[in-house]
Amino acid sequence: MKTTLYKFAITGLLLHGLSACSLGTYFQSKQVLNKIHSGMTDEEVCALIGKPDFRRFNQDIEEWEYRKWISGNNTVILVNFENGRVISMDSFNAPQPPQPPATPAPPAAIPEQHPSQPNRLHRMSNEEFQSFYNKISKELFSDERNDMIRALSKSKRLTCKQCAKLLTFYSFEDEKMTAFRWFAPHLIDKENYNEIKKQFIFSTDQEKIKNILGI
Repeated sequence: MKTTLYKFAITGLLLHGLSACSLGTYFQSKQVLNKIHSGMTDEEVCALIGKPDFRRFNQDIEEWEYRKWISGNNTVILVNFENGRVISMDSFNAPQPPQPPATPAPPAAIPEQHPSQPNRLHRMSNEEFQSFYNKISKELFSDERNDMIRALSKSKRLTCKQCAKLLTFYSFEDEKMTAFRWFAPHLIDKENYNEIKKQFIFSTDQEKIKNILGI
């Protein structure tokens, strides 16, 4: 009997001593996300919220994706690393699968929109961006250039600095604001929104940028 109890005790200690990377998928509060900040190592992130459910690489950038149940919501967490250090973090509620209609309905036109899951868009590297920027700089027609920028917003995630550089192709504030809205939901480093604010003259527009980004 004592031998059996001893084995159970040893097993419990081993399970308790596992790395923090074996954390479950449930957190009591979103406050745990506030502990993730720029400069953290991948080991620190792993110790805080566990191993990622998915990993992606884009040149020097590594992205970790988590699916966690936080405060009653199925939450997606995206953490980007460069040289083993956190450079950005994003989180959002995972979209719910659409429910089938009770009765058949005629097909309706689907408005053009961005993907509902920004994690499906890959980050645009500095080399890719510079190549794209050089390409549209040679475009003589503003409409063609505008179409190219809009198409990019549906396929890549940009930094605030990259987005701000694209806004320089527009002469009017309303055109800049429209282009900014295309990229806003998927900006990687929203905390650097001042790069974008510099492209707008009026304080009302600058404040609108913060509201759109939820800052």
